[in-house]
Amino acid sequence: MKKNVVYLGDSVQVLKDFEENSIDMVLTDPPYGISFMGREWDTVLPPREAFLEMFRVLKPGSWAFIMSSPRQDVFYRMMKMLEDVGFDIDFSSIYWTFGTGLPKSVDMGKLIDKKFGAERKVVGKSNNKIMLENLGEAGYKSEWDITLPSTEEAKHFDGWAGGFNVKPAVEVIIVAMKPITEKTYVDHALRSIKDDSVNPGAINIDAGRIPPNSDEKVDVITKRKPTNEKQVFNQENSGFKPENYPFGSVTSKGRFPANLLVSDNVLGDTFSRYFSLDNWWEKKVKELPEEVQKVFPFLNVPKPSVSEKKIRSNERNFHPTVKPVQLGSCLISLGSREGQLILDPFAGSGSFLVSAFLMNRDFIGIELEKEHYEIIQKRLEKYPIGTKQMRF
Repeated sequence: MKKNVVYLGDSVQVLKDFEENSIDMVLTDPPYGISFMGREWDTVLPPREAFLEMFRVLKPGSWAFIMSSPRQDVFYRMMKMLEDVGFDIDFSSIYWTFGTGLPKSVDMGKLIDKKFGAERKVVGKSNNKIMLENLGEAGYKSEWDITLPSTEEAKHFDGWAGGFNVKPAVEVIIVAMKPITEKTYVDHALRSIKDDSVNPGAINIDAGRIPPNSDEKVDVITKRKPTNEKQVFNQENSGFKPENYPFGSVTSKGRFPANLLVSDNVLGDTFSRYFSLDNWWEKKVKELPEEVQKVFPFLNVPKPSVSEKKIRSNERNFHPTVKPVQLGSCLISLGSREGQLILDPFAGSGSFLVSAFLMNRDFIGIELEKEHYEIIQKRLEKYPIGTKQMRF
């Protein structure tokens, strides 16, 4: 099987040529079927066949991390699809939260005035940037009118919005696994040591630990030999004081990962530290080879910023749903080992493929849209690939 390759085409058809039990992990951000920004490729969920093929090519005991909208109907359908094709989904999802979400609600008062053909009174200008959606192309408007309702009906609903479209602050990462083949997780993990056709069905906790802040007290945990079988580890004999660690102690290895990843310091200085993707990445990037760090322009930016979306001085990543490389890097570290093979069957602009490269994994990407495929090529071209042989 070719590695470090990006295919232009339909994932169902491309995956049919892959061997069964040949992929170590799936990490992908598939279409949600919500017509995001009017994009044609997001009008429906991927077909069931795509998830069947993902399941087939994964090794038993391998993880699939599937991004999903927190919108309940989308989340439900995605979970149901994964379960129906055979994935185990009895795990906790991961919630990635950020402070840069844009409101997508529609002003009910404005819609009512528009229905009646009533002109609204302009009372000022706002210079807060807003996103223009459902226009076929994403864009921003730097200034917009502040208006007052005209009709009595519009006044009745002033300040109300249609549906329940609150400002997005989280995205959901569904955690699924191709079932293990042995009777217990222990037996399956032991089998994986000598059998490369399976993966252990376990998570690399230490790879996902959140480093402590420089001012945090670090608790060095030591193993205590019990004096008798009835002795238990408790707060009194451990020296652990809960008031010092509201979310659990942090060891020299870092804090035990949670099912929450925080970007943008959205929980403030007091609480963000316990779940900070930025802290994790700040430590991880220092472990990257020097030649990689030199060409890596987007450090500590949770939601992809302008600098991350920029490919070259005169070319831009115009994909509307770019995910941060840090997020993919963290998930890949949790669910795989160095040298393993990561699959993204809905590669988009290639963020998760970049993550795989940075975490020293091989990858296979599949992308249907030619314009997005070209973005991937330009993003990957700037990295020193060493012994990796990139193919498009």
